[in-house]
Amino acid sequence: IWSFIGRFLYLCLFAWLLLVLISASLSEFCTRTGQSESMAETSLNVARSAIRRFLFEMEDHGFRSLADFTQMNVNGCVTSFASHYAGGLGAAIYSVRVFLHFLFEDGVTDIDLSLSLPELVATRKMFREGFTESELEHLLEHPDRFTAIGKRDYAMMVLAAQSGLRACDVVRLKLDSIDWRTREIRLVQHKTGEPLSLPLEAESGNAIADYILHGRPDSTHPNIFLCHTGVIRPLDARSASGVVSKHMKLVGIPAKHRAFHALRRTFGTRLLQNEVSFELIQQLLGHRDMDSMKLYLSIDEQGLKQCALPLLSYGRVGN
Repeated sequence: IWSFIGRFLYLCLFAWLLLVLISASLSEFCTRTGQSESMAETSLNVARSAIRRFLFEMEDHGFRSLADFTQMNVNGCVTSFASHYAGGLGAAIYSVRVFLHFLFEDGVTDIDLSLSLPELVATRKMFREGFTESELEHLLEHPDRFTAIGKRDYAMMVLAAQSGLRACDVVRLKLDSIDWRTREIRLVQHKTGEPLSLPLEAESGNAIADYILHGRPDSTHPNIFLCHTGVIRPLDARSASGVVSKHMKLVGIPAKHRAFHALRRTFGTRLLQNEVSFELIQQLLGHRDMDSMKLYLSIDEQGLKQCALPLLSYGRVGN
């Protein structure tokens, strides 16, 4: 019994030391990657989660040291690791590949294990719809604009519907982000780090002004949109998405994987349907490249119908 207990304690100590070593390597990787700014903060958080899942998979396969890992072992772990991802597998494998290359450059592993992972992964694309005109109308009519929270919710949703801004950018808007004289919104996009200037529609401007003047709590926070419950603080992107989901549920609009970002898709699709040029849509949505436009092309039903080839009639030989 004492021999068994001693061996168990030894394995626990060994596993703990391994966990400390791996955690230190992962922490160092995240620190250096963040300092190099090669990944946005949100992408780095996704990468950290994927790498941790891969390391747990490695442990489940019985490996207690990265030094014992081979390229064949990596493939086996990744095969099991991939089963946890219904989507986003390409980003997860990319994160693991970058981490394994980091370990090689840092001298933790003798061989570059990243070479065993593919550079390209065939990912499943899910083309999610925006809102129909009727759904959007009902959604924007629902907030009670006689209350402070209703003014805030309406201003956020109508702004997103008329500007195509992401939730993370809407909640980060500052009081000085809007030039009321020129009717422009100026910001630096959180996702891309690129500056963006957009026209401010009259309805959006009036809604924001109504909230600032008659609904927004007195606060020294520079953010326009604030949380009204508990400690007064700026909203985050998850809370903004929750606002849209709440009103969708109360109005009776089916979810269909839609939330705040569906307002952005609605905006982009509407621009396409009005025959706005791809270059202008790219600028308004703040996309870095034209490939991002494929999503909006795929959900523009009317545009796709125009691309359909007619059925060719044919006659028999000799007719």
